[in-house]
Amino acid sequence: MTAGRSVSLCAVVACMLGAAAPALAQRFPTDDPVIKRIWDEGMTDRSQAATLAQILMDSIGPRLTASPGHDAAVE
Repeated sequence: MTAGRSVSLCAVVACMLGAAAPALAQRFPTDDPVIKRIWDEGMTDRSQAATLAQILMDSIGPRLTASPGHDAAVE
């Protein structure tokens, strides 16, 4: 097998594997209704995760050890 043919074969295999990944992503990985409801809650417009994360990270901020904010949180 020549080097050019080997590279071509590797390219074809890589394309086939790359095309298979999106096809697998189209199917939900479980039939568990609880997992589906949790996923649905997080992926819809009803999700409050982004809002809560913004409040926790930007408004409240981090609590560095031995800082006044940490001491207040402990109290």
